[in-house]
Parts: sequence; structure tokens; C-alpha cells
Amino acid sequence: MVIFMVKENTHLLSAERVRYKIRPSRITKVISSNLSMYYLGSIIPDSGVYCCRKSVHDISYWLHGKKGNLTNKIIFTMLDKIKKTYNGKDLAFVFGYCTHCALDITFHPIIFYLSGNYCDSNVLKLRKAQYGHHYLETYLDNKFNKSFKIHKLINPKLLNDVSFVPALIECMDRKNINYTRALMNQLWFDKHAYSRVLFSFFSFFSSLRPIASMMYPVLQQDVKHFPKSIKYRDPITGTRKTATWNKLFDESFTLAEKMIVAADKYVHNEISKKQAQKIIDGKSLDTGKIGVPMSMIKFTV
Repeated sequence: MVIFMVKENTHLLSAERVRYKIRPSRITKVISSNLSMYYLGSIIPDSGVYCCRKSVHDISYWLHGKKGNLTNKIIFTMLDKIKKTYNGKDLAFVFGYCTHCALDITFHPIIFYLSGNYCDSNVLKLRKAQYGHHYLETYLDNKFNKSFKIHKLINPKLLNDVSFVPALIECMDRKNINYTRALMNQLWFDKHAYSRVLFSFFSFFSSLRPIASMMYPVLQQDVKHFPKSIKYRDPITGTRKTATWNKLFDESFTLAEKMIVAADKYVHNEISKKQAQKIIDGKSLDTGKIGVPMSMIKFTV
């Protein structure tokens, strides 16, 4: 099973920071009145990878734009429905979803560069890249997030109260999608992410070590240190860049705020879809670029 994401608990932290950053009272009221839905939206794109069924697993790849597909299709499918219903639960969910997109778009390019080629045909190199990717995300969550845990704040039954799955069925032209089981698996894994017994089990098998690196005990077994200022290259263009973790967080919060404001204005007919799509533009959550699949990543350590 191949898993890729900024750790979900970090997504909750991001959603909370963005919630307090946003100023328009119309938006804050929707979020405050439907906070659980906002949180759910912030982690839902990753849920599919926790299901062993390929048909469900691939949903998360599609939501992330792994093959270069536009990632805003699901957002505007839901927003178009909300324009008719003004459903606060759906809108709060989309707001949370936007925070997920913004964090991935900002962080994944540097994480993919630092961790290695995620599409390497060599199995050993691929596992090493997966391990490094997950380790770095676990490191960042442990460093910046001390309180938000998805298994404590997310109820899988809430998925039945939003139109996300119907929107998925429409977008992907499926007859039926069971996403709740994947979400339940995701929450179970988070609940046991500190388990040394499970960590030892996953660590024992080389093929499962990338999963072990998603668990917090890995930080004690394999101690690594990352500087505050990171020099890296854009994984697609090779452009040399420098960033700090705090700066990247701030950039993602700003992007999320812009996306949420655009979504809100579109729903209330204050801007056109074309204007909204200039901001919620469908970038890949892997490469941070429009229409650029993960397979085109060329520059890594």
C-alpha cells in the first residue's frame, strides 16, 4: 500500500490556524456552526489510502491529482450544489477541504524533493523514498502539533451528513463508493500511531517499514534533525529555493484563506466561477502545479 500525505493531524492543526486567521464573519459563522464538518473536510482527501480496495485507494490519488487531473473538480461540484441548497454543513466541509489542498500544495514539493523519487521503478529506492516522506511528515507533526488528533475529533458517521460521496460518484462516474470504511481505518491507525507493538511489527518487515515511519515511535528509533532553513529544488523545474517550516505554514494558511474566501463568494454569487477558478485553480496536491502529474518529478535528493 502506497500512502502519501502531510500527516492528517497536521491538517487539523492547519485548519484550526486558518479558522482563526479568516476575518469575514459570514465564513466564521459557517465554520463555528459546523466545526466537525470543517475538520472532516480537512482530512478527507487522504482517507481512501487506508482502504485495501484499489477502487477506493485510487480515489485519494485522484483527489490529489496524482496523474495530473484537476483537483478542483470535486470542490466545484460541491459548490454548485451548495449554491442551490446553501447547506452549511457542506460549505464548512468544503472550507476544511480547501485547507487540506493548500497545505499539500505548499508542503509536498519540498517533501518530495527531500525524500526521494516516489515513482522509482527500483523497489528498494521506492521504499526508501516512501519511508523518508512519511518520516518527515511524522517529524513535522511531532514538532508543530501537540494537541490535534483526528481520532479524537472526527466521527466517521458525519460523512453521511455531507454530499461529498455523492459528489465523488458524480465526478468519477461510479455507481457506488464506500468511503466510510476507509475513514474508519484512518481513524483507527491514528489512534494506534503511538503503539510500540504495532510499530515493531511494521518495522520487522522491510516492505512495511514505510508504514512504520508514519508512527511516532520512529522518531525515537531513527533520530534525524532538520535545519530551520531548508535549501531545496523544485522537484519539477529544478529551481533552487530556500524556505523555513514556519514560512511554509504561513504560505499555506494564506493560500487556504484565499481559497475559502473565493469559495464563499462564489456560493453567494459575488464572483463568477471563472473568477473563483483563478484562485481554486486545481493544482496537483503532489507537485503544486496545474496539470503536472507526480510521475514528472525529476529533482530529488
